[in-house]
Amino acid sequence: MPPPPEATPPGPAPPSTRGRGRWLVLLQLGVAVGLLAWVLRSPAARAAFAAGLRSAEPAWLLAGLGLGGVWLLTCARRWQLYLRLNRLDLPLHRVFRVYAAGQFFELFLPGSLSGDAVRWLYASRLPATATAEAQRSARADAARALLMDHFSGLLAAAALATALVVFRWRWFAQSPVGIAGLVFLLGFFGFCVGGLALTWVADRRGWTRRHLPAWLPGRDALLGAAAATGHFVRAWRTALRGAALSGVSLLSYYLGFWCAARAYAADVLAVEVVSVMPVVDTVSSLPISIAGLGVRETVFERFLGDLAGVPAGTAVLISLTGFSFTLAWSLLGGLLWPTLGRRASNAEAEPNPRTA
Repeated sequence: MPPPPEATPPGPAPPSTRGRGRWLVLLQLGVAVGLLAWVLRSPAARAAFAAGLRSAEPAWLLAGLGLGGVWLLTCARRWQLYLRLNRLDLPLHRVFRVYAAGQFFELFLPGSLSGDAVRWLYASRLPATATAEAQRSARADAARALLMDHFSGLLAAAALATALVVFRWRWFAQSPVGIAGLVFLLGFFGFCVGGLALTWVADRRGWTRRHLPAWLPGRDALLGAAAATGHFVRAWRTALRGAALSGVSLLSYYLGFWCAARAYAADVLAVEVVSVMPVVDTVSSLPISIAGLGVRETVFERFLGDLAGVPAGTAVLISLTGFSFTLAWSLLGGLLWPTLGRRASNAEAEPNPRTA
């Protein structure tokens, strides 16, 4: 009698929020609520917030929601490029679902690494039938694809920040807040890109492997991250395509906030919103509050208020609405999560024979 077929292994379990994570979420939620209450503390701000809600233009809200979809789709397509480069091939519809699910967990679990954990766990379990050696290789390939995906986004954001410094310096110089924002951008992206370049040089010359002590915790992970920079540079054609997709995703995300501004009849130009968003987005990505709530609104209100004369309540409403466009697509990812419990079919999960 033939043995019964094996049950299909479940998809990766979502990261846990037990223990310290719960307290961290509560603390971040408290910070978010406190900052929102602070920025809307004046009656004038609350009145502008309420007036904006009453006068919202649905067409602009729908346009912003559509741009949120473009943002998520281009991010998923970029990740697919690097998965294929690292011998993991999935169709775009499945990559989109996994990426959206990762965005969902990024919103509600501490730290952006929770979304990366979802993507890495899923991709590292491909192909469905594999030897132990192939599984170890898939885990390394999935981690390298995620790192390269982040490198691509970092370089695109750094290029945009550089363009702002060159072409929008006079506009930012109207206010000490604007100058501080540009200095922060230069320092942050200079440090990140400089660190990336130094890591590549160290890996190219073999310094990381020779000088990292064997007893160092996480040594293998550090060596893998350093090697990913070399892989990224060697695959420069794919890196350029990824950077182009990063540019589209960033502009789609930023212009969603401009659509929110137009929905509430705010007198602000698209170039002004796009100019402040790199600062807003970078600061709100710090693990201060849950999903950057409160932090994003505080920084957005300060910059648009000082540089574009947008009332505080309207600026907060614009920020919350712009965030809601991506929130809606991330919630879709939460709904799609149960469908990822089934392994990809063999045709979908075959490793890509191409190498960089």
